[in-house]
This record gives sequence, structure tokens and C-alpha cells, in this order.
Amino acid sequence: MNIAIFTDSFLPGVDGTENAVLGFADALVESGNNVLVCCPKFIRR
Repeated sequence: MNIAIFTDSFLPGVDGTENAVLGFADALVESGNNVLVCCPKFIRR
């Protein structure tokens, strides 16, 4: 199955949201799915 996850924060952030999305995506991939995580571009200031 093809799955897209849309989030407003992802890596390289280290908050709980980023870790939860990464863990969820990894679990879906391990189950045989194709996963695409869509998020805004990270700009370091």
C-alpha cells in the first residue's frame, strides 16, 4: 500500500512529534508499505 504522512515538523528536529512520525513510518515500512513523509523545508536560523 502507498501511504503519505503529512506533518508540520520532521527530522532533523528532535521533539516528540518528529520521533513519533519516524517510528510510525518505520513500522509501516516494516509491514511492507511504501511511505512518503511530507513536511515543510527545514531552515536553520
